[in-house]
Amino acid sequence: MTEPQPPLEIELLPPSASEDDATVDRLTDLVNQVYAVAEDGMWAPGSTRTTPAEMAAMVKAGTIAVARRSERIVGCVRVQRLDSGEGEFGMHVWVRPPEQTSTVAMHAPMPQLAVPMSSIMPLQ
Repeated sequence: MTEPQPPLEIELLPPSASEDDATVDRLTDLVNQVYAVAEDGMWAPGSTRTTPAEMAAMVKAGTIAVARRSERIVGCVRVQRLDSGEGEFGMHVWVRPPEQTSTVAMHAPMPQLAVPMSSIMPLQ
């Protein structure tokens, strides 16, 4: 029988997390590793989805939410408000528990998703 997983903790990272190199590097590596597998063959060999500088800018802008399990980042998603007032989700990645699959990193390919932000975030 498989041991139950600790609960996920999900949070929108504060802009100050952009100054934490370990967090930025973990997010950058996670996104690039997942996209290298999920979109293999779609891009030139050696291409990356993001860089530490780009990731730090997204964190600083307050657009990166993370999922943690036992304090380790196991997933992230970029959430942003478009000028039209709709919300957009992107770079949606997570790490599956090892007992669920031999593939460690997964990516949820999804079409461009736009929903009214008021349906998921209170308007300020």
